[in-house]
Amino acid sequence: MSKNTGRVSQIIGPVVDVAFDNNEVDLPDIYDSLEISTYSDKELDWQNRSESLKKDYRPKPWAGTPYQLSYFKYHPKEKNPIRVFYGDFDGTGESTIVEAKYENNVLLPIRGRSCSSNAMPFLFDKFKTFDSFARASLQEIYTSNKLDNSKVYKATELRSGILINNGDGNFKFNPFPKIAQIAPGFGIDLSDFDGDGNLDIYMVQNFYGPEPETGHMAGGLSQLLKGDGKGSFTPISPERSGLVVFEDTKSLTRKDLNGDGWNDYIVGVNNGNLKIFTNDNVTGNRIISINLKGIAGNTTGVGSLVTAKISDGSVRVAEVYSGSGYLSQNPPTISFATKSSDKVTEVSVAWPNGKESVTEVSEGSSMIEIKQPE
Repeated sequence: MSKNTGRVSQIIGPVVDVAFDNNEVDLPDIYDSLEISTYSDKELDWQNRSESLKKDYRPKPWAGTPYQLSYFKYHPKEKNPIRVFYGDFDGTGESTIVEAKYENNVLLPIRGRSCSSNAMPFLFDKFKTFDSFARASLQEIYTSNKLDNSKVYKATELRSGILINNGDGNFKFNPFPKIAQIAPGFGIDLSDFDGDGNLDIYMVQNFYGPEPETGHMAGGLSQLLKGDGKGSFTPISPERSGLVVFEDTKSLTRKDLNGDGWNDYIVGVNNGNLKIFTNDNVTGNRIISINLKGIAGNTTGVGSLVTAKISDGSVRVAEVYSGSGYLSQNPPTISFATKSSDKVTEVSVAWPNGKESVTEVSEGSSMIEIKQPE
């Protein structure tokens, strides 16, 4: 095994981020498990780490795995999906969740003895040692009868992605690029941030809440994905976008904060301050904002379908909805961006009560209000 000189820049749960100074094209060979184990627990603790290991060199080109950017413990396959059992396994009358996976055609628990026994103490007595628990199949741990009487859910796809409506009641799943899979996303916005006529995606990431054996899922810096209008997205680096959020984010909302018409981003951070990013659009493209005035009981028109006709003959559709991540919500304003040579000529609204309205847009309008018909 060849060796390359590097330094540990981060230790995030099960992931060791190793930074290399050379310009290799392929992922280099890194320390094998024996060499990694030579670091004592004390050395791996941040406070006791040497100064060379305390430095944060993020972002770096290499991470400590030559495989994929999904560092997590779940690896479902079509023939061997992740299984979640929900039933009364300890005889208390209350249902508990048990996660399971297949290895060499044997169904095994995903959680270890400690986590499982804390939830169901009878396992401490049934399996006196970690070794005995590790050697047991799921049926030996919980019995086939208990598993057969529980509800079973299966998952074959755990990547983040977008569902494309093909128009006949079916959806096609398109996973996001690999860099967007590096951490869970807890806030996402779908809008045209640059006015090229295609919807783009911005996602804020990371999760500090897993159990200790998993560790923080904290590899993300947030990710901007530029859409091509056909359901595919290209990642834009944080260096180019200016969008950098490395904390434990929980929500993402959009609102025009500086009055230029373009939506800015507000990011909610767990146990931290809000982060605000302004969209300093320099494309020269146009944007028009539409506010709906609904009737009593739904004054913002939630559930309305808004359709904009563009001067180039294209049509854009957006929906007024509520909710946008943990304890957050976007304003009800709908925005349509166009190239500088185009403009929105007409806006039609299908209201929640079944009525429709059509509004002509005058030249130079940047904001209009549409009232729901009585």
